[in-house]
Amino acid sequence: MLTKENKRQHKEVCEQLLERNRREGDEFLFKMVTGYESGIYHYDPEEKRQSMEYRHCNSPKPKKIKTTPSANKVLLTVFGMLEEL
Repeated sequence: MLTKENKRQHKEVCEQLLERNRREGDEFLFKMVTGYESGIYHYDPEEKRQSMEYRHCNSPKPKKIKTTPSANKVLLTVFGMLEEL
């Protein structure tokens, strides 16, 4: 949850970027580096593989195992840009 101060800072940075884009044009945008962050839970892939095993058509259906997120969570961060600096 963003605080009022966070929102104010975001607005200020956006206004600065817009002003710089007005001055420098699209070339400025090609030099920007953008990023994205997301929290991802660990899942147990073995359970998924077990449910994907081949079974003969007369074999009983395998029990479905409900996967639940573990307590461990990692932060995925991705950065990208259109042009080298």
